Amino acid sequence: GTAFFPFQGLALAEESLPPAEESSAYRRFVRGPRSELAKLLYLMERFSNTDFAVIYNGTTHDMPKAVRYARSYIAKHYRQEKVESWLMRHSYRSEPDGKIIYLKYPSGKRRPLMHVLLEELEVLNRIMPAKAS
Repeated sequence: GTAFFPFQGLALAEESLPPAEESSAYRRFVRGPRSELAKLLYLMERFSNTDFAVIYNGTTHDMPKAVRYARSYIAKHYRQEKVESWLMRHSYRSEPDGKIIYLKYPSGKRRPLMHVLLEELEVLNRIMPAKAS
């Protein structure tokens, strides 16, 4: 059988994103509370000033607009839950049409947004230092 390799899209993401540890989003994250909400906001900031775009219900939105919308959506719908399960429920299909939400790379390649966010979250969880006690 074929082993599942969860980071298959990461090499392409790294062409356009700095390594997570070198990002301003990460530096800000490790200085803060490191809560589940903080992880979600980190993911938004990770893409906020990039040439990526989000395709929602067939319409392409530049990243600043998409991040503004996402922050507003999080404020209304996030309820202290695990980021993984929240992303699976809220970042895969659009409302009300139920279309897959895509991340569009600067090269034009598209991937489901949820997959990319879950991969970036896995990287964050792996590199995040233990909290000081």
